[in-house]
Amino acid sequence: MYRVILVDDEPIILSGIKFLIDWTAQNCEIVGTARNGQQALELIDKAAPDIVICDIRMPVKSGIELLEEANERENAPVFIMLTNYQDFDLARQTLRLRAVDYLVKTQLDPAALESSLQMAKAECDKRGRLACATIEADYMQTQRTEALRAAALDILRDADNLAARGVLARQGAFSRFCLMQLMLDVSALPTISSFSRKDRRQLLDWECDVVEKLAQNLLDHFILALPDYDAQSLLLLCWELDQMPDLDLFYSKLSMASANTTQVRLALLCSDRFDGPQALGEATVQLAQLRQYYYLSGGDVLTSRCLLGTMPALQPVEVHDLCNRLALELRAKNKGPALAIIQKAADLLAKTPHLRREGIHCCSELYSMCSMVLAPLAPEGGGFFSDTGDILSGIQSLATRAQVLDWLAMLGRQLEAQMDALESGHSDPLEKAREYVRQHMDERILLQEAAAAAGLSPSYLSALFKKEYNQNFMDFVNETKMRRACQLIREGKYRIYEISYMLSFENAYYFTRVFRRHVGMTPTEYQRRLRPDSET
Repeated sequence: MYRVILVDDEPIILSGIKFLIDWTAQNCEIVGTARNGQQALELIDKAAPDIVICDIRMPVKSGIELLEEANERENAPVFIMLTNYQDFDLARQTLRLRAVDYLVKTQLDPAALESSLQMAKAECDKRGRLACATIEADYMQTQRTEALRAAALDILRDADNLAARGVLARQGAFSRFCLMQLMLDVSALPTISSFSRKDRRQLLDWECDVVEKLAQNLLDHFILALPDYDAQSLLLLCWELDQMPDLDLFYSKLSMASANTTQVRLALLCSDRFDGPQALGEATVQLAQLRQYYYLSGGDVLTSRCLLGTMPALQPVEVHDLCNRLALELRAKNKGPALAIIQKAADLLAKTPHLRREGIHCCSELYSMCSMVLAPLAPEGGGFFSDTGDILSGIQSLATRAQVLDWLAMLGRQLEAQMDALESGHSDPLEKAREYVRQHMDERILLQEAAAAAGLSPSYLSALFKKEYNQNFMDFVNETKMRRACQLIREGKYRIYEISYMLSFENAYYFTRVFRRHVGMTPTEYQRRLRPDSET
């Protein structure tokens, strides 16, 4: 297997390339990343890569300087260079220095990267440097890391787990340690409701990669663990802390990196610093209290300061009677009283301190009762109240009381739309969804919101849209936005980055990729065809 390292000073580019293709299918493995030429040179000496994918313009040491120095070494790796449009002269210079290819960042896609990899692997073969099996030290390091991750998860579930405590204690993990938990909020992702299990796994792998890279800049000794691929959080066990890390700075960088890559929203929960395995129980209890505080009150960075003062006494939330009354009103087709019951449940949760599982149970019971009555009446079995598996699974991912209340508000809207449709005897849900997109094209459009406007579940809207128009719903969203972008470019009042912002894209780089996919050229090329002297 060919050993590859990635070199770029932008974390988003590193993560983007890492998850752009299936490296295993290309007979490649990524053995390291670096943020500048000097780090890369040290990594080349340490990791002995076969292929280096490297940016030309970087701090400390440029890509060309790195290429020149690497070529002086025995068994020099093969280079693929990354460039911008303005770097073409430098790109040609790298080819004279035996780089095998260069890739333009704004046009980078899986096919281009795989094509360059084929050229690089052929050059490796020509130089007689086929990839070697992973050396024993790498294997042992991998085994050690996996053992620490498993032990960290075990002590989070059971602080008295002697085997797990022993594994961690032998690594010194209880010396001046703290526990951090990163709560992941995926509700803002436009298509999260239609994500497959494979999509969720890739998303969490990507988020883990972002967190691990940033943690390496802040923490000397830590282990990052993902409880499972259905989890809504990541665990960080940090040790050998002379002082507590700057949590606000860490959170700020994490939030920015996540917004630019996975778009997952984060909250950071952190225990106090403890010392010795005997303090582990206290640390896990404190983290559990912070999770409960986060559910009830939300927040970005939560520490033990949040727990000062009197914590509200948790009370049970009983919704059995509400569910029975809801069933009676639904069967009688009394829309107003039925909606009032949903609102009463929301008011009860809003004013009553309760465990997260109580809020989840309330949502599940109310939805199940609606589904039992309304699903048989839904056309073609495709209404929101027929897609029970996906909806109940989505309820389990609600992480805060605010999300629970938002979900109940959405349930009320879906219930009202379904009962209105039954009363009128007809509806055109797809046209409602398309009209919603047209009315909100300057905003960030979520599949869940369009589905609510159409009175369908997100997954059913996605499937029905594909069946009716042979097009994914989010492709229609982007197509509509690109028509608007072309109109704005023709008007000539705005620069490209301003149009990207107006259409609610996270950054101009992603806007350019979407524009090129739908229009067949970049926004700048489109603009130049209209006005050769225009600027971006």
